[in-house]
Amino acid sequence: MSLSSQLRDRTSPASLFFEERFPRLRAAQQDVVARASGIEILLPDTEDGYPWGSVGTAVDYRVRFAFPQSVAYADRWDFMAPEGFSLLVDRARELLPPLPAEEGACSQRLSGWAGPFFESLRDLLRATGGQAVLSPELEWGLASHCYVLGLYDAVHRAGTAMPSPLYDVPAMAGVAAISRLCPNGTIADIVAMSHLFHRTQSELLTAGRVVLGHGLVGGRSVGGAGFDLIADGCLIDVKAAKDLRNLTKSAWAWQLLGYALLDLNDALAIRSVGLYLARQGVFVEWSVDDFCGLLGACRPRSLASLRNDFQLALKRPDGHETSSTATPIRGSEEI
Repeated sequence: MSLSSQLRDRTSPASLFFEERFPRLRAAQQDVVARASGIEILLPDTEDGYPWGSVGTAVDYRVRFAFPQSVAYADRWDFMAPEGFSLLVDRARELLPPLPAEEGACSQRLSGWAGPFFESLRDLLRATGGQAVLSPELEWGLASHCYVLGLYDAVHRAGTAMPSPLYDVPAMAGVAAISRLCPNGTIADIVAMSHLFHRTQSELLTAGRVVLGHGLVGGRSVGGAGFDLIADGCLIDVKAAKDLRNLTKSAWAWQLLGYALLDLNDALAIRSVGLYLARQGVFVEWSVDDFCGLLGACRPRSLASLRNDFQLALKRPDGHETSSTATPIRGSEEI
């Protein structure tokens, strides 16, 4: 169970910890809505049956690739979705266990597609050369690859029991299959959000130290946790919500703070957290101290102390803290 899964379960140790310590989720949502008030929202041409979730994940990847540092990651996949490919191969083995020959053929069909796809993505990242402005062809190609990455990401998160268009990619289809996997209008929408990011976040793109999402040291204690990116000590989550009021339907603020608390050895030097609203072109940032206060922390504590408290709470079966570290409980609010 990952951090996000634990936070969806209001009885989990992680949820109980945040419920006690940081109960004011609505205050964070209201702050975001206030800061984005009056901003025009970028929407696709048609919304009927639109794959909002897949496009949202694709934009996460596209924003990461906007940073010039992404070129250095061209030969690394720890911040991408190769795990989804591994799960697809495992699924092939599960489907045809009595027939090794057919099992091998099915696995080969999946690997035959994934290999060329990830190599093509590598080539695209190298071709960008860290440029802020890409040619229309390169921009479109990168957006298309990001959408497919989102499909792999979904398999990684939900498992192979979920339906996925990736299962139907022909053997050795290579990159020619990408357009078949992208519904009409999605790539134009991703490209539009990419242009909006470059137009509105030029200062953010000059960050000196950028870490593209990967696992956290303390992630094992919650079954896994990975973030989008960190730019000059600000841990950033990308949201492509068309209606910011929908942020009340998830514990995004707890998740954002949870990522900061899971950097146990402070290797990433996180000092602030932020949301980038991809359809509004708005970046909202809080220092960790201000964010804790916004969420209703009763008394200031150092980041190191909060990290220790969180780990202690995760080890207790009921998720509650011992009396030596407990904070007075405040009235909780609905997510």
